[in-house]
Amino acid sequence: MPDGSRDKRIQKLIQKTLLYGVVLSLFFFAAGGLFGISGFHGGSLKMLESGIVVLLFTPVARLMVMIYSFMLSREYEFSLASLVVLVLLFVSFVI
Repeated sequence: MPDGSRDKRIQKLIQKTLLYGVVLSLFFFAAGGLFGISGFHGGSLKMLESGIVVLLFTPVARLMVMIYSFMLSREYEFSLASLVVLVLLFVSFVI
């Protein structure tokens, strides 16, 4: 398989990862807003929190896809750099 087609597939995968994360987050935000308007305030808060969590973890998913793609391409320096960024993100979430 030519490297160009693999790169395009990986770029599409990264694009879809970001798009699906934002769309899923938007769904949770919209559902939380609708629950809030209709009077289900407990469910509204949970849906809004879920939207925030999904939105926060969307870049994490993107980094994981990037690490996978760099490993496939045998670009170990970039995969290590992406792994360091991923570890720093997890540390910042914990702290």
